[in-house]
Amino acid sequence: MSIADDKKKVLSKISALTSLKDSILADSKKSNQLNLSIKSVTNKNNAITFLLDTMKSIIGSDSLKEITGELIGGFIDTIEPTVKTAIKKQLTQYNADSQLPIGFINDGININVKKIDLDGKLRINPDSGLGSITYKLDKPSFNKSMYDAIKTEQSVPYSGLILKYNSVTDKINVKPENNISIGKFFTDYIDKTTIINRDEIVTESLDLLFGTVTIGKQKSESEINVNLRTNKMLNNIINGNSEDLTNSEISEIEKKSKELYQGYLNNDFCCGDVIVTYPEADLIDLVSNLGNDPFVIGNKISEIPTKNSSDIALSENQDAVKDNFLEQFINSLILGLIKSITISPEIKLLVDIANQLQGKITDIENGVDFIKNNITLVKCIAIQMVEQMTDFIFKKVTVYLINLLQPVIKKMIKEKITQYSDIIKALIH
Repeated sequence: MSIADDKKKVLSKISALTSLKDSILADSKKSNQLNLSIKSVTNKNNAITFLLDTMKSIIGSDSLKEITGELIGGFIDTIEPTVKTAIKKQLTQYNADSQLPIGFINDGININVKKIDLDGKLRINPDSGLGSITYKLDKPSFNKSMYDAIKTEQSVPYSGLILKYNSVTDKINVKPENNISIGKFFTDYIDKTTIINRDEIVTESLDLLFGTVTIGKQKSESEINVNLRTNKMLNNIINGNSEDLTNSEISEIEKKSKELYQGYLNNDFCCGDVIVTYPEADLIDLVSNLGNDPFVIGNKISEIPTKNSSDIALSENQDAVKDNFLEQFINSLILGLIKSITISPEIKLLVDIANQLQGKITDIENGVDFIKNNITLVKCIAIQMVEQMTDFIFKKVTVYLINLLQPVIKKMIKEKITQYSDIIKALIH
C-alpha cells in the first residue's frame, strides 16, 4: 500500500469517527465531509500539510485559525535554544581550541556590506514604519547595530564584536572585543545574541504571499529573481527535495519576478490566480498589534485575504479562501522562519568570519550562492525547524484525536457493559 493510500485511510477513519461522535453528541455541529483529493495525501514529504488536513477533518476550519495563532503566539518564542545549538554545531571548527589570530584581534576582518546583506534587510530605515517591525527596537540586535554602524561610521559594539563601517570601501570592519579561543568566540557570540525576531518572521511570511515588502524595496527585476530563487531553493529543502531548480520552477520564478517588478503579484487562495494585495500600512499595523493571544492572532491573520480583495470570487467564497490562505500562510511561516535565520546578515557575517579564520576566501553575493556553498548548515537548520514545527502541530492533533475518541470509546464501553450485564443476568436467573 502506498503512502498516499495510507494517508487516505487515516483521514477516512477520522472522518468516520467524527461522524460517529456527532451522532453520539446531540449538540455537536454537522460533520465536515472529507475531501480525499487534498494535496497532502499525495505529498509524502510534507508532514505539516497532512497534519493540517487531519486537524480540519477532526474539528473543522477553526483548527487552522487556532494553530496559526499558537504557532505565532507560542511556537516561535520557544525555538531560540534549538536554533542556537544548530548554529554552534555548524560553526564548530577543527581549530576551536586555538586562540583568535592576532591579526583578527588587532586589525579585524573587512567584509563588503553587500555580501552580508543578501536580502536587502539593512536598506530599511529603523525609524520607518517597516523598520519598526523589521528590527528589534526594544533590545539590542545585530541588524540595528549594523545599521547604526553604517549610518554613523563610528565603532558600534555588539555581542562581543566591534563593528565599524568605511563608506569609501563600503566594507564593515569586524573585531573581537576579547582575546579568547576561536570556539569560545563563536559560542559566546551566539549565546549573547538574539536570533529569532517574531515580527520579522511574520513580515517575511506575508511578503512571500503578497510581495508587500519586496515591492516596497523597489528592487531591480534581477534582484527579485534571485530572491525568488532563494525562496524556492529553501522551500525545496523544507519539502525534502533537491535544492536545484527545475526548468518549470525557473519559468514560474521569471513570471513572478516580472509581476513583482511591475508592482503586483498573482496568487491562488481559492478560485484561480487573482492579483492579491496587502498594503504596507496594513502590514505594519497588523504585525505591530498582533499581541500574544493565539485566538486573536489567528482571527487577525485569517481575515487578511478577504479584507483586502475586491475580487468577486474571493468575496463569495470567504470560508474556502480563509482555509486555503491559512494553509499557505503556515507553510510560508516555516519558510519565513528558516529564511530569517539562514539568509540573515548576522549568519552570513558569522560564516564569513569562520571561513576567513580557516583561510578560506568566499565571494558570495546572493542567497542562491550562499545556499549552494553552505548547504549543510542550511539543511541542518531547515530540518530541525521542520521537525520542531511538525512535533508542535502533531501534539495538537493528538489532543484533538483524544477529544474525538473519548465519547466514542465511552459509548462502546457502555454498550459492552450492558451486553455483559445482560449475559450475566441471564445466567443467574
